Amino acid sequence: MKAKNRKLITATRKELEYELKLKEGQLPDDWYGHVFINSPAGTVNSNGLPYPEGSKEQGSPIMNGDGYVFRFDLQPDKVKVKTALMKPPCYYADEATKEGNSNGYNSLYAFNNCGMSRLSLALGARNELNTAISPIKFKGDEYPRMIACYDAGKPWEFNPLSLEMMTAIGNNSEYVYATPEKLFPFPVIQTTAHPVFDPRTQELFLVNFYHSLHQNNAYESALKILEKDVHKAEDFLEDLVKNSWHKLKHTHIIKEIDHLLGIHSDTEDHKHHSLKWLKNMIHIHHQDTLDDTAKDSNDVFVLRHTGKSGQLEKWQVLDENHQPIDIEQCMHQVAFTKDYLILADATFKVSLDLMFNNPFKSKALNAWLRVLLTKKQLPNLELYLIKRSDLDPQSKTVIAQALPQPIPLEAVHFSANYVNPGGKITLHLAHNSAACLAEWVRNFDHLAYAPHKSVDPEVIGLISVGCMDIGRIGKVVIDANSGDLISEDYIIEKGNTADIDKIGVHTWGVGLYTYRGIIEAGEIPDSIEYNYWSSYGLDPRLHTKFIFDLYYNYQNRIIKQDEMLRLNKEGIPFVLSRQNVNSMQLEDFYQFSKEVILKSVQFVPRKASAAPITDHQQKDGYIFTSVLVNYPKDNQDNYQCEIWIFKAWDLSSGPVCTLHHPDLDYAFTLHSVWVDKIGSNTDNPYYIDPREDYDPLIKNLYIKERRKEVQELFDKHVYPNFPKP
Repeated sequence: MKAKNRKLITATRKELEYELKLKEGQLPDDWYGHVFINSPAGTVNSNGLPYPEGSKEQGSPIMNGDGYVFRFDLQPDKVKVKTALMKPPCYYADEATKEGNSNGYNSLYAFNNCGMSRLSLALGARNELNTAISPIKFKGDEYPRMIACYDAGKPWEFNPLSLEMMTAIGNNSEYVYATPEKLFPFPVIQTTAHPVFDPRTQELFLVNFYHSLHQNNAYESALKILEKDVHKAEDFLEDLVKNSWHKLKHTHIIKEIDHLLGIHSDTEDHKHHSLKWLKNMIHIHHQDTLDDTAKDSNDVFVLRHTGKSGQLEKWQVLDENHQPIDIEQCMHQVAFTKDYLILADATFKVSLDLMFNNPFKSKALNAWLRVLLTKKQLPNLELYLIKRSDLDPQSKTVIAQALPQPIPLEAVHFSANYVNPGGKITLHLAHNSAACLAEWVRNFDHLAYAPHKSVDPEVIGLISVGCMDIGRIGKVVIDANSGDLISEDYIIEKGNTADIDKIGVHTWGVGLYTYRGIIEAGEIPDSIEYNYWSSYGLDPRLHTKFIFDLYYNYQNRIIKQDEMLRLNKEGIPFVLSRQNVNSMQLEDFYQFSKEVILKSVQFVPRKASAAPITDHQQKDGYIFTSVLVNYPKDNQDNYQCEIWIFKAWDLSSGPVCTLHHPDLDYAFTLHSVWVDKIGSNTDNPYYIDPREDYDPLIKNLYIKERRKEVQELFDKHVYPNFPKP
């Protein structure tokens, strides 16, 4: 039987073990250790990716899915692979209550995809653990522990051998929630996907924050859209949109809705509820845009974990006026130096349009609603500095110094040199300039270069990173005493845009990066000397008219809009480059063909490179990459998953080997880590029993009639999967 072509968005959820097959080249005989990579892999309903056509989840962003971890065991003669889903307690609740379940749970309990989140009206939000992995190694540990991380949930430690869940980091009671208390057994807990571990002091630092108005209103609105049948209101709303798309003002829309509500005030039909929901969404958004200076209730906390049993240490973060600091977007990234923690309002926006997929059958209406409720990501980066010496266990608060002026470019990811001589902090930043990582391609999108042409159905759900300006690689030095920027330097490389096939090294779409000692449980360098960057180029399939319009007036623009349109239409291939941090030059690179999509990148040291890490040794290793390669067949795309290995000291020579396997199956791999060895620590004093963690929430649920049924759900379907050690 002839094998089917593999689509671009395809991912398995099967938990497997296999050995990769060597396709080209020769495996390095001097590498060692293990590479872990996290990835989203659909839901309990979808059985992987893509989301099935005609299902409720069709059109969901692929970033919304359960974490699926790959472990690659590196040996001189082979690479073994083990995979597993990340399964915290909410996973088993999702499985038990899913659509078509035989356990008697109705749609009130079922989880549904709501844009970037997965929510249940009765149970709350999923902690999907699909973004990053961090190794930690406390005093007395023989092997690194591994934790899986997600921006909207607390981290979970998993066994690096079996990949099974072990314990949450922190009790529910130790976190503040972004949803009202007593409402759900699975509250929304906003954290960071990148908690930081200092192997020299053996401390893990996490953050937890709460932003009242935007988060709670967005969440409650998303729940309402699940609860009500909105289709009866479509004719009215679609006519309104068709007749006056460019003239609509929020007051006019609300007036029309009030009129319709008045007509039906004697009924409680679904149209009534739907329009109230829409009116509320419009009002929230309009009030937000009217008053950018309005301050909501905010709380930010730093938590410290040292591996000991008992509660985490915790401090509320206050500014220099002893007021809570304000996080408008998210805290995706945290960084640290010897003496400081660096917190950021990272450039991953939070707006109401990210809380729904396709609430209406009408594409025009869905598109209008997104335009109405969206907002742009902030074009700069607000940073806060905390002296680690100020983290007093006897205090409940700590002061953070805000930089007087933000970093003048946006960034989601950044790292810091460990040493900070004289209070000078050096940061290395990936600037996603006018590249919106929160948006995804939707079924009602149109291409920027051909506004009347719908997007390719094969890319619906992918991050809509149709960049609207060239990316930058940044290095800034901050005076921690004053907060002032001492220096800032940026790499901006256009390449040979006159001949795209030979464009060479570039910074179009600066993405993930790696370096020797990144996210380490063992040895880390004093300073980063070489950084390895993935620049993801430009893909015409992902450059939508919506993104083009949204970032048309980008304030940090270098490349004119018409040139961005031309380059996006033509497309620019991926590049893997090595940055010399001291000279701020991209001194080596490999240009991929347009058939190759580069995903994750991870530095793997050679076995001969012993600690401490010297400048020379920061090039002494290999770059482990996950890629998708298109081998068209029968005039159709045919994307295959492969692993490509590069010499860190000689990228331009190309991959030393490529590997593949029929079971290697992912759509989008994210963050990765390398560890030298894995095993089970015999003494692990830190453990949180899920029963003791969730039972208090269940007993205090606001809706008393629901407590018994929820408790039975946990007792029967959740807790048995977590036997006490």
